[in-house]
Amino acid sequence: MMENRNAIFEPYIRIADAIYAIFKSTCEVVIHDFSEMDKSIIYIKGDLTGRTLGAPITDFVLQQLKNNDGEIEDILGTYSNVKNGKSIKSSIVYIRDNEGKVVGLLGINYNVTELSNLQHYLSDLLSPFEGANQIRESYASTITEMFEQIILTTLMELNMTLPIKSKNKKIEFVKALDKKGVFLVQGSMDRVSTILQVTKQTVYNYLEN
Repeated sequence: MMENRNAIFEPYIRIADAIYAIFKSTCEVVIHDFSEMDKSIIYIKGDLTGRTLGAPITDFVLQQLKNNDGEIEDILGTYSNVKNGKSIKSSIVYIRDNEGKVVGLLGINYNVTELSNLQHYLSDLLSPFEGANQIRESYASTITEMFEQIILTTLMELNMTLPIKSKNKKIEFVKALDKKGVFLVQGSMDRVSTILQVTKQTVYNYLEN
């Protein structure tokens, strides 16, 4: 009987070794044998929870076994906190014998304490100052690039394409550019008149319209 039981758990021990070899000190991999619940841990790598060989089953697993019996399902990607203050993400894979009876489990615990702290830090860092609004700002390398970006975004906002034929639409376009401060830039009047295929005086008239 013992030999058969060893045959059941041996593949999971190899899997546990493989998992620990990748994650090392950031994880804990444990195997429980349910034949003796009071000392069910028969294999453990890592030290996230402070347990050792011969430690008992957890209260959570006991409750799962009691309430689910043969219908028990694996528990994947849950979060919990341990008494040493660490936050862990865990998965439980139940081990079954050839008859489908649950006889143990493979538990994987991953230390997410530092990642959780980093998440809170990044959340604070990326959150805008209270009352501040998100802005749209382009960082052009040249005045020509900046001007082209403003023209393109304004055309998109007004749902227009070049060339603009309608006088009213040209006036609307010029006024939209004016609100964006385009005409504060030297030479912009020439650029806009060229784009609209009108004279500079016409652009001035549009602004005064």
